[in-house]
Amino acid sequence: MIPGMPPGPPPGPPPGPPMGPGGPPPGGPPLDPGVLMALMGGGGPPGAGGPPPPDDSGPQDPTDLLQQAIDDLKKYMDVETDHEDKALAMTCWTNLQKLLAKNQQQGDAAMGTTPAHKFMRKQNAKAAAY
Repeated sequence: MIPGMPPGPPPGPPPGPPMGPGGPPPGGPPLDPGVLMALMGGGGPPGAGGPPPPDDSGPQDPTDLLQQAIDDLKKYMDVETDHEDKALAMTCWTNLQKLLAKNQQQGDAAMGTTPAHKFMRKQNAKAAAY
């Protein structure tokens, strides 16, 4: 003991996690699973960070969800630079468009839509675009 200096740590193993025969684990002590989940953007109560919870407020229109998927995929194709990824996204986009057209065709058949009705629908869509 050196005069004027506080005493050193008590004899025995240092405080902290127990060490194996080779010393501390590589990379330091293991992380708490809650901390690890928080770092990865998950876990914790809702509103405590991370992505917002999905909105499951009630039944949604499948056509609206399909249209949203088509719009999101179009945005993806606009920013993607890899040609192979763009080609695959275009295939998916085409299949989603086919599904939307099939749903519209089934709806038209159920309502008894005539070619005149389809023409009027197209004209209204054009007018709304301007």
